[in-house]
Amino acid sequence: GVGKSQLVVSWVQENLKRYNFVAWIRAEDYFIFLQDLTSLGTKMGLVFDDTTESPEEHARRTFRAILERGSDRLPSLLVFDNANSFKKLQERHWIPHSGSACHCIVTTR
Repeated sequence: GVGKSQLVVSWVQENLKRYNFVAWIRAEDYFIFLQDLTSLGTKMGLVFDDTTESPEEHARRTFRAILERGSDRLPSLLVFDNANSFKKLQERHWIPHSGSACHCIVTTR
């Protein structure tokens, strides 16, 4: 690429104080994307039941927890790095709505 990820790293470092919580999610493959979100959920203290929930359900629970994590003072920030398609992330409802307590940066291939 042309250094999009490195540009985002620099921007995040310069703007870190603007966010309550920052998470970097690899998005080049949907399975890896779900794994990264689920791993983040585990670090956040979420408990997942592998017998009744799919990997996508685990990731969705994490996503909802992140959306709720933003405070009145500071929003959360998700970076979805190296996605194949912004449109596919949007169609699958992974992009926070405007006005939510979570901001999102997406880099694409």
